[in-house]
Amino acid sequence: MRSLTQTFFGFWSSESRDVIRQNRDLAEALKDGSSFVFKVCSAMVYFHTGIYKTELLQDGINVMWFANRSDEGIVYNQFFNPMPIKLIVLMLTTIECCIDEWMQGVKEDIRFTAIAYGSVYHNHLNSLQCFDERTAALQAL
Repeated sequence: MRSLTQTFFGFWSSESRDVIRQNRDLAEALKDGSSFVFKVCSAMVYFHTGIYKTELLQDGINVMWFANRSDEGIVYNQFFNPMPIKLIVLMLTTIECCIDEWMQGVKEDIRFTAIAYGSVYHNHLNSLQCFDERTAALQAL
């Protein structure tokens, strides 16, 4: 997810003060209101559409579980159809960790542990469950 997140959002490795500032500003904007979970988000204006439709979420799931015909998502299709909410939450938490690695403007590895990201996981889980409840009639999730 680290390389996918870096490329998807446009973080750059550089010693340039301008690039470091841009990375830091980007990371802060993506974390603000969990903007990174939206299909379209703009840091310039507060504009978001497509909650939980970010292509990065699908890309990560595809790479992790559906990259080839012997991957778990294909072999154990019954466990991925429909996609478990907890798996989506895990991916969102992982993406958030990858963004956190850029919060200082330069990439710093952060260990993805239950202690460090347990509360983040539960916040995403609560948000996704509320979304599911409020859109149950539409079956949006």
